[in-house]
Amino acid sequence: SQPAEGAPSNPRVLLDQAWLRFDLARTVFFTVGKQHVKWGTGQIWNPTDFLSPQRRNPLAFVDLRTGVSMVKLHVPWEARGWNFYGIAVTDDLGTDAGAVVDPTGGPARPGGNDPVNRLSRIGGALRAELVLGPAEVGISGVAQRGRKPRFGLDLSSALGPIDVYGELALKKGTDQPLYRLPEGTTLEDIFQNGIQVEAYIPGGLTPQVTGGANYSFAYGQNDLAVVGVEYFYNSTGYTSSVGYPYLIAQGAFQPLYVGRHYGAAYLFLNQPFDWDHTAFNFFTLGNLSDSSYTSRLNVTYRALTYLTVEAYGAVHYGHKGGELRLGFSVPDVTINGQDIPGFTVAAPTFELGAGLRLSL
Repeated sequence: SQPAEGAPSNPRVLLDQAWLRFDLARTVFFTVGKQHVKWGTGQIWNPTDFLSPQRRNPLAFVDLRTGVSMVKLHVPWEARGWNFYGIAVTDDLGTDAGAVVDPTGGPARPGGNDPVNRLSRIGGALRAELVLGPAEVGISGVAQRGRKPRFGLDLSSALGPIDVYGELALKKGTDQPLYRLPEGTTLEDIFQNGIQVEAYIPGGLTPQVTGGANYSFAYGQNDLAVVGVEYFYNSTGYTSSVGYPYLIAQGAFQPLYVGRHYGAAYLFLNQPFDWDHTAFNFFTLGNLSDSSYTSRLNVTYRALTYLTVEAYGAVHYGHKGGELRLGFSVPDVTINGQDIPGFTVAAPTFELGAGLRLSL
């Protein structure tokens, strides 16, 4: 059968990385081509990871995001352990919810790993990584025509046996509009009664902040566990789940970045006891703003040097209709004289998954 119009081909072939590295007098180092550059210290939420066009999905076994085309200049200061970077980005970096605002005033269009179509849209980034006593500090900034300039600060440090980390991302306003529903509005009001939803761009700075801590400890002769917690504050997030179906219809629903407050706790066990080829990762994510949660256990088993078996089980609980237990009903609606039937999305309760990964 033929795939649906607009659906991606299956199987797909994607170029992940292809770069050339050289140096100038062993002082300035260049990397040119498609490459991965990850910024930030967060385990779940990375608001300062500015050079990735899409947000990382922490619920995915494998990070399927491909590299970004760029020219990276690296100047190390070995005596201090400091590093400085200058980067020219020739890919479209996207915006808040994966869309790019047309600088000529046209409508927003999908963002992603697409090359820019003119020199004026080549992005620029600067970053300094500093060692200050027991702490490692990163200061970064990114600018590209068609999106708001962004500035970031990230740090990690040891406090006794505990490792702490944090990120702060700043920009003015947002690249995409936010939506404000009148107080007490329901889905029926929006879809049946024609209640208008206000779209607006917030003024002033719109910070995103991540903070966390983890602790590593031995529980056997050669066994190590990592336990940690993390919190994320998103100043442009929503505090209620009522408008989620409307956000989905507008293409403005960005998972794990749609709420105002989030929290997570995680436990990682690598090769516990006699299970020398197995790793366990248990974590709970919560949208604290709409009181929805999911708890998940990932199991990874290395069967052969080139074959990995992966499986997971997850439960969803908390507020029905919240982001992590998303379920809703859209009523019948008439638009321009045409009757459109309503539909229902059932809220998930439990899910299982399994997969195989081959290294060729």
